Amino acid sequence: MILFLYQAFEKPQGQSDTVPYSKFLQEVEQGRVEQLTIKKQQITGTYKDSFGSKVEFETNMPESDDALVPKLVEKGVEFDVAPEDEESWFLVLMANWFPMIFLIAVWLFFMRQIQSGGGKALSFGKSRARMLEEGNTKVTFKDVAGIDESKS
Repeated sequence: MILFLYQAFEKPQGQSDTVPYSKFLQEVEQGRVEQLTIKKQQITGTYKDSFGSKVEFETNMPESDDALVPKLVEKGVEFDVAPEDEESWFLVLMANWFPMIFLIAVWLFFMRQIQSGGGKALSFGKSRARMLEEGNTKVTFKDVAGIDESKS
């Protein structure tokens, strides 16, 4: 029970707090922000809280905050600007077109199975009974009947 409660209330490793941009600016002004990474308009980093422990955070920055970088340099914050992730055109193509190509291929497979060889795809459960003609019967009632039944 104690282990369950600990896991339920413990913050997962690698997950950071989302803070408002205004609180982030206050932490920079107070000199608590130690390091951060700016990627597009997302800022992630660490700062020291009022108890002195390191807290990982993330926030979103507005597009037109040109005063942020000089403020970070002035307060001595170690920061890095990460390049944008470039998505592979091949992965984008596969993610968008693979499901459609797969459905078309399955549809073509079933269509070819239905058309080839008299409908093999739908041949399960077919009867193998044959039509009998009256003149070609090889076994008669006399052949299978007992002695008493054949006399009558």
